[in-house]
Amino acid sequence: MSTNTETLIKALRILSNDIQSEDGVANAAILEAAQRMEEDQEVIFQMGESIKILRQTVQHRNETIYELKQRINRLETAGDVLEISVACGCESNGLCSECKYAVTLWNKAKEAKP
Repeated sequence: MSTNTETLIKALRILSNDIQSEDGVANAAILEAAQRMEEDQEVIFQMGESIKILRQTVQHRNETIYELKQRINRLETAGDVLEISVACGCESNGLCSECKYAVTLWNKAKEAKP
C-alpha cells in the first residue's frame, strides 16, 4: 500500500520543519524533495491534459479522414456513372435514370464538408 502524493508532500513539509538538525542540511533536503514532488505532480497533470487534447485531435482527424473517404467514394461513383452516360447519348432526349443518379451523386459530393 502506498501513500497518496499529496499526503506524502504534506508529511515531508512537516518533517522538514520538525527535524532537529544542527546544520539544517536534512531539513533543506527534505523540503527540496517535497518541492520536487510537487513540481513533478504538476508536470504529470499537464501531460495528462495534453494527452486528452491529443486524443481529441486524433479523433477529429479520424472523423475527417472518414468523411473525405466517403466523399471520394461518391465522386468516384458519380464519375463512373457519368462515363457510362456520356456513351448513352441521352442528352438530346433529357437525362436517363443513370445520368440523373450521377448528377445527384455529383451534387452530394460537391456539398460535402470535408
